[in-house]
Amino acid sequence: MMSAVQRGCAVEILALSYTYSNAQYILDNINLSLSPGEIGVIVGPSGSGKTTLLRLISGINKLKTGSIKINGQGSNEARRQNWLSLMPQSPKLLPNRSVRENIRLPLDITQKKDAYDVDMLLELIGMSNSSHLYPAQLSGGMRQRTALARALITRPRLLLMDEPFSALDELFREQLQQEFLQLHSQFSPTTLMITHSVEEAVFVADRIFLFSSLPGRIINDTKIHLDKIHPGMIRLNDDYYRVVKQVREMMRTYL
Repeated sequence: MMSAVQRGCAVEILALSYTYSNAQYILDNINLSLSPGEIGVIVGPSGSGKTTLLRLISGINKLKTGSIKINGQGSNEARRQNWLSLMPQSPKLLPNRSVRENIRLPLDITQKKDAYDVDMLLELIGMSNSSHLYPAQLSGGMRQRTALARALITRPRLLLMDEPFSALDELFREQLQQEFLQLHSQFSPTTLMITHSVEEAVFVADRIFLFSSLPGRIINDTKIHLDKIHPGMIRLNDDYYRVVKQVREMMRTYL
């Protein structure tokens, strides 16, 4: 099997503010940086602009105030270079395409040659024997695994994830979180994820960014120092629950 090592990229957001109208800001003076390969997780109330921030970073929404640099380039250039990949909350798999064909979809659209091998990804997500199935034949967890493989196929240097596991029940959610960390150790993309779950944030994050209510501001930036070499052991460690408690206390203090 080919090596899957891929370094992420540096991300720097400075003085970013955004409004959909002149009446009210959605985001206010966001300053955020990530080192190559780092996993940042945004936690905050609904409607605080978290998804809007991902849309601005990905270039879906046009930046109005402030700057976004991805490896020193703007979002448009990063998109042109296919450095970015966005995994939405819903898998959004095409119903008339098999698992294999859905994973390949970004390559069919972009014609990018520098990509990971589909068979390698299928093996890593444990779906080599399900590659011929269609979305209607898949469980929720299998659909999310397919969506994650599709997000990785183009070898993104920056992976954006908008509540990727929120629709799953607790057992599958914890399993997918663990599998995500295992995949991240293989690919090492810089990652920015949104979640409403403190437990999920602490489990996957190197950094947790606590957002205020509208307008969204970063009111706390916490580094997480947990040993994630063996993801299956994280929830067996008392330090994990200690950090979860600390983050919850911060949320009660600031929100």
